[in-house]
Amino acid sequence: MTGCSCNKERCKDSAGNCPAIGTDGLPIQCVGPWVEDKYYFLERYLLASKEARKKFAEKGNAVFIDLFSGPGRCVIENEDREIDGGGLRAFKCVEVPFN
Repeated sequence: MTGCSCNKERCKDSAGNCPAIGTDGLPIQCVGPWVEDKYYFLERYLLASKEARKKFAEKGNAVFIDLFSGPGRCVIENEDREIDGGGLRAFKCVEVPFN
């Protein structure tokens, strides 16, 4: 829980981040409920591509790039639920890790 019940009128700065601080002590980003679908497909992709990425991970150069990943943690607008963003989900992919 963040203590931030996000809504578009008062809970975003110019970068789209919530002015509240997340449970990790860092900025969070307000996102719509659609983000759960996005992260579902991201995690499916990470699992489906693990064999192709394995040869790069073994050489120490498996890289994950998400140009729109945000600060790391997200809070869903109009809810008090904080979740991992795409970058953290990729980082936590332990079967074939990114370097």
